[in-house]
Amino acid sequence: MELKARLFNRTPYTQTFRWWANVAAKVHDNYQSFFPPDVHYVADHAVRAQSSFPKAENPCYGVDYQNRPEANDLSWYQNIPVPPRCHLPMCAVE
Repeated sequence: MELKARLFNRTPYTQTFRWWANVAAKVHDNYQSFFPPDVHYVADHAVRAQSSFPKAENPCYGVDYQNRPEANDLSWYQNIPVPPRCHLPMCAVE
């Protein structure tokens, strides 16, 4: 599936926003997420919890990912034991 869109900020100020299309995919333990190579941090929908990505090197939602060296790669669905099991990319400010 591919979507082409053009977004506009109609103000002179930098604004933050979240925009996505809801696409469903059946997942399983071998499901892996991919983000562009400049994504190094992820957060949940409300940005209540953030983590480094793809290797989680900090606690997130009560899980000590840094102490799970064999299961701290958040790109793999099976390595995220607690909700939310989705992560949104946090882009670096240039």
